[in-house]
Formats: sequence, C-alpha cells, structure tokens
Amino acid sequence: MSAKRKVEDVPKHVAKRIYVFNKPKAPGQKVIGYQVKSLEQAEQAEQAEQVSVRPKLNEVTSAERDAKIQSLLETRFVPFKSFTKEKRDYLMSIKQHLSDDTSKVGTKDETKDDTANPIWLEARKLQITGSIAHAMAGLDRYKTPSAAICDALWNRFEKEKQASPGLRRILGFGSEHEKDAAKSTLEFLSSVVGKEFIGKLSPKVKAYHTVEHIEYGLVGSIANPWSSGSPDGAFFFKDADNNVLARSLVEFKCKTKGFTKELWTFDAWPRVNEFHKFEVVEHAKIELAMSVKANYYAQMMWCGLVLGKHSLSSMIDESCGLATHRAAFAEFMSAYLQASPTYGEDVVDNDAPIVFAVWAPGHVGDFAGKEPEIVGKYVFDRKLGAYRSALVKCPSGAILITILDFDYDYARRLLYSCFYNWRFYYLPRFALKELGALAENELDCPIKEPTNQLANQQAKQQEDQQEEEDQQEDQQEEEDQQEEEEDQQEEEEDQQEDQQEEEDQQEEEDQQEDQQRMLFQGYAELGETCD
Repeated sequence: MSAKRKVEDVPKHVAKRIYVFNKPKAPGQKVIGYQVKSLEQAEQAEQAEQVSVRPKLNEVTSAERDAKIQSLLETRFVPFKSFTKEKRDYLMSIKQHLSDDTSKVGTKDETKDDTANPIWLEARKLQITGSIAHAMAGLDRYKTPSAAICDALWNRFEKEKQASPGLRRILGFGSEHEKDAAKSTLEFLSSVVGKEFIGKLSPKVKAYHTVEHIEYGLVGSIANPWSSGSPDGAFFFKDADNNVLARSLVEFKCKTKGFTKELWTFDAWPRVNEFHKFEVVEHAKIELAMSVKANYYAQMMWCGLVLGKHSLSSMIDESCGLATHRAAFAEFMSAYLQASPTYGEDVVDNDAPIVFAVWAPGHVGDFAGKEPEIVGKYVFDRKLGAYRSALVKCPSGAILITILDFDYDYARRLLYSCFYNWRFYYLPRFALKELGALAENELDCPIKEPTNQLANQQAKQQEDQQEEEDQQEDQQEEEDQQEEEEDQQEEEEDQQEDQQEEEDQQEEEDQQEDQQRMLFQGYAELGETCD
C-alpha cells in the first residue's frame, strides 16, 4: 500500500497499518504486523512462525498412495458411468445454504443460518467448480493452483468465514440480497427498454414475451465426474404462447461499497465506477474491457461448459489450451470419446446470451412502481453495433448488467488445465488426506518406503549394476579375442607372403642356374666342334 495514501481516506484498521509503516524507525528496527520491533525480535518472531511441531500421522508409501488414487478413479471418476442422471438431478435440488431451504419456512426447522449446506459441501469434495476453476487453471494473478488446492482440500474458506465476522457480514449481505438482484434483473428484462437492450445483442431472444428465473443447485457433469458448477440458475425466455425460446445462464453478484465495515446506503444511487473496474479478460474471445472480473468470467464459462450441450467430438481441440495439459486430458478421455454423440447436462443453451448482473441498493423509496431506467451504456461491440453493459435503475435496486456469449475455446482451455492440476496435484493430496498422512493445511508429507522394499530396490540396483559390468567384461573379452584372431590371421598372411617370396626367389635362382648350365654346355659343344 502506498505511503502517500491519506490515513483519513481508509478504515481504522488500514489507517493503523499506514501509520506504523510511515512512523519513523530507528536503525536496526523492522515492522512486524502492526508493531515496530528490533531486528533480533523480528528474527525470533519469524523463526517462531516457521517452527511447528508436526503431529504423528500415518506413514504412507507411494504404492499405497497410488493404489488409493486408482481406487478413486475407478469408483468415482469414470466418464459417463460414475455419475448418473438420477444423482445429478438430486444434487440440482439441494440448496447451497441452510437458509435457502424454503420448504422449512414457517416450521420449527426454519433457519436464517447462512452456513453452507453440509450435503452441498460433501458433494463438492474433490470437485472442480466454477468458483475455483480460474485459479486451478493457473490463470489467477493472486492465487496459485497450489493455494486453490489447499483451500479446497481443507475447506479453508468456510473455516475463515466462521472465524471472521466481517467476512460473514459481506457474504451474508450477498446471500440476503441475491433475491433482490434477481428481482431487479427480471424487472429490467421484462420492461420495454430491457427487451430492446438484450434483443440487439441476441437474435435468439429478440421476440420473447416473458422471462422466468429457474434456480439450480449443484450441477455435476456426467462426462467429467470431477467437474461441477453452482450457477445462480437460468433465465427462461418465452414467447406469447409460453414456449421456451432460450435458456440463458445467469450469475448475480451483490456489491458492497468500500471496505469490510461499510455497506451501500439505501438513500442514493450508485455510480458506475463503484462497481467492478473495466478490464479485458486474458485469453477470452471477446477483446473488450468489461466490468466483469476474470474469475467471474471463468466461473460463467465453466458453468456453460458443464450445464450446456456440446458435441463430444469437439471436446478435444488441438488449437485450445496448453499442449501438455491437453495431451494428458486426451489420454484420460481416449477410451470414452465414442461413449455418446454429445456431452454436457443440457440445462442451458450455449447459443443464448449469458446474463451477468451486479446489484446494489439504490434510492428505491421514490422509484417504486416506476419503469426501469437506463442511466448509462457501456462496452460498445462494433461487430453487433450495440452496447453490452448498462447501468439501470429498477424499483428493487440498481444493476450493472452485462451480456456475454459462451466462449467455448476459453472453456476448453479451463477444462484441460483444471484436469491436469486435478489429476496430478489435487487427487494425490486428497488420497494422502484420506489415508491420514496429511496434517491440517498440509499439501505434502514424507513418503516412506518399506525397509524390505528399499532392500529389494538396492539389491535390484546392485544386481543391475553387476549385470551391466559383466556385460561390459564379456564385450571386452570378445573384442580382445577378435583382435587376437585378427592379429594371428595377419601374422599367418605375413608368413605366407614371406614363404611365397622365398619360393619365388628360389625359383628365380634355379632358373638362373639352369641358364648358366645351358650356357656352359653350349660353349663346351662349340669347342669340341672347333677341334
């Protein structure tokens, strides 16, 4: 945080931190948390944080871990087999929070508890959902896949929520006003200005007459049993005869203003700069700066992948994602690519517009009963000749609504990377946790091999080494023997050559002697004739 920022511009707990960092410090002092300490004290504090006593846990071998992984894969994560339509429909009916169960309203079991439903939490175990897909795929600038795995493995968010009243207040605000967000969005989409606005962006809903909000619980994937999504439901756009024209994925967010202790007052309308800042989502097909955070964009595309309907032959695309991640996913799915012509749960239409609405309270007292009013339009799409975002005053509050298209390439990129990190990093850690080998908030632990297994491995290594040495000796002997034979053969050839030379020389000498003898004999015969 910049030291130039004024203390009076921020809440007290932030102001205190700014004050401590700006406070003059003597040589040899350091800031630890909100306190100025000596370097020796700082070093002791840091060492105290690092030193921790690890509890005695089960010792697990790599073979036991791998066997557990294989068991999980075979029992819970077989594509098109482990997760059935009946189980999917049951989970879709489960509410996310205990307070969401309207069947208990007016009974002794009615509750306003914002705690997550334990059945819903259990169903999300070892699942990649829309809320963590962005970080799990390695696309989040603030959270690594390892941090996302640790959060999911140990349910750290739920524990943090229980320990933080401020966080509970923010989340409670969102849960409390989600119905207002849905109501405001429906007010806008049911109005003349709303129909005109969305009709310019999607021909599929251009002629709709009414719109209805259908809520879903946790929607699991039959094709990819390790993936699921919990959207805020779908908008069913219907014609005058009540026929469904399109089923649009919808996501609501309820905006709180400022820091944790401040909420929006209900006596003023928010301005557009008080919502999310406008930015371009990296790797997205649409290259426009939108008031949609990258993790929210990923959440909606992930839900579109799970809830939509797609050709199975298009699941693996060589032009999408990272090659290593895509190859691992393709290998895992290779035996199932003929299981069905399509995949996806077919509860939303991917060619229908995706509705993203951020709600905030407004000055609704004197606006009740009025028609929604667009006070600003943003994100002009030149291809469509229309704006994708609008700030709207509604009787039930203000919304900044953004209309998106399903981005299949982006969704498949998420699919490949999320699977890779799930299979090779999340699943092994989950197996270790199930085997009782991980301490709280741990991701890794010592893997101990049995003594006899180590001995066998060492003996095998020594045996392999001895065998390799023996092979090298045998090869050397063969080479020496071959060299000796070659030398012997060369010597024999030399001897034969010498012998041949001697024979040739002897033959030549014999010929010379014969010639001399014949010559002398001729001279003798000539002398006798003369006499």
